[in-house]
Amino acid sequence: MIYAIVLDTSGPGGSAGAVGDWIRRNFGDFIHPSPSCWVVAGPLVADQLHTALTPLIGPAERLVIVRAASEAMWHGIDEDEARWLAAHFPGSLSERIPGETEGLASQPRAPANGRFRCAPAFLSRETSNEGVEPCMPD
Repeated sequence: MIYAIVLDTSGPGGSAGAVGDWIRRNFGDFIHPSPSCWVVAGPLVADQLHTALTPLIGPAERLVIVRAASEAMWHGIDEDEARWLAAHFPGSLSERIPGETEGLASQPRAPANGRFRCAPAFLSRETSNEGVEPCMPD
C-alpha cells in the first residue's frame, strides 16, 4: 500500500528528523519530496503508521496519513522522486505537468484529438494489470 505522510512541525527542532529516521528504518521504498512529506510503499496500514509515529511527535505538531489512490501529480521535485511516482502510479489518467519529468509514466503523448482510451482507474498494483496498456490514443 502507498501512503502520504505529512507532518506539520512546530518549528526548528521539531520531530521531522525522528519521523524521517523511523521511515528510513521501516521502509525501503519511499520518497521525501518536501521537508514535511514522505510517500511510502509497504505492507503497513494507516493505523499501524499512526501508532508508530504518534509517540515521536510533539503535542503541538500535526500528523496526517492518507492512503494514496491511483493518481499522482508533481512539479519541481527531484528526477529520482518523479521516477518513483511514475513507477508507483502507472495508472494515472491525468496529464502530467510539462517539464523534465513529463512522460515518465508509460502513457503516450496526447494524440491530435487530445483523447485517450484508458484502462479502468480501479486497476492498481494490488490487482493484476498484466497485459493491460494503461492508455492508448483514441
